[in-house]
Amino acid sequence: VFVTGSADGTACAWRIQNDISKIFCTPSRGSPVNAVAFSADDSLIAVGDQSGLIQVFDPKGNLLHAYQRVKPETNQVQFQDVKDGNLPSKYTPLEIPVRKLDFSPRLAQQLAVAYDDGQIPIFNANSNPAKISSFLYTGLRPNVMGFSPNGTWIVVGSEPGSVSTWNLSNNNEKFPRFSHRGGVLALAFSPKDTIVATAGNDNTAMIGLSIKKEL
Repeated sequence: VFVTGSADGTACAWRIQNDISKIFCTPSRGSPVNAVAFSADDSLIAVGDQSGLIQVFDPKGNLLHAYQRVKPETNQVQFQDVKDGNLPSKYTPLEIPVRKLDFSPRLAQQLAVAYDDGQIPIFNANSNPAKISSFLYTGLRPNVMGFSPNGTWIVVGSEPGSVSTWNLSNNNEKFPRFSHRGGVLALAFSPKDTIVATAGNDNTAMIGLSIKKEL
C-alpha cells in the first residue's frame, strides 16, 4: 500500500497487487496536501496540508484525528483536535503550512511535523489531546526531513541550504550544520545509520556525515 497527496486537497491510498487499485481517497478540505506519511506498523496514515491541518486516518480511510495548530499558551507548539469540526473559541488557529511528515520507525505512532516556520514537534499521532514528546526548532524553512532508521536521530534540510542533525534523546543538535549553496532537495540515511547523504539545488550531493561513534 502507498499513499499520495494532491493539490486538489485529497489524499489517496492505493494497493499494489496484480494491478494498482484505489482503497480510499480523503474528502478535500480545499487546501493542497503538502505531505503524507504511513506509520511503520501500518496502523496510521497522516496527511498535512497548506493550511497547517494534520489529519490522521486508519488504513480503511476512517478519520481518527484532525489536529489544528493553535496559538500556544506556552512557548511551544500546541494542537487542538478538530475532528468534529469545531475549534473552541478561546483558541486562535495558526494556519502555518505543513512542509513534511515522517513517522518514527521505532515508536510507530510518533509523528514528526515540519512546519513552514521551522518548528518541528514530535507527538503521538493517535492521542487526544496530542502529547508532544519532543520539540525542535531549526529557525529555517524546512524542505526535507527524516528519521534515521533506528529512530534516534532526525535530519532536516532547509530552503537556504542548511542541514541540521538532531539527537532525540535530548532534542539537541549534535553536529555543526553544513550547507549547500541552495535549498536542500533530498536526504537519505544509510541502512546502518552511519552516513547521511543530501542533495541540493546547487547541483551537488554531499555524502559523509558520519554519526557512527555517536550511536
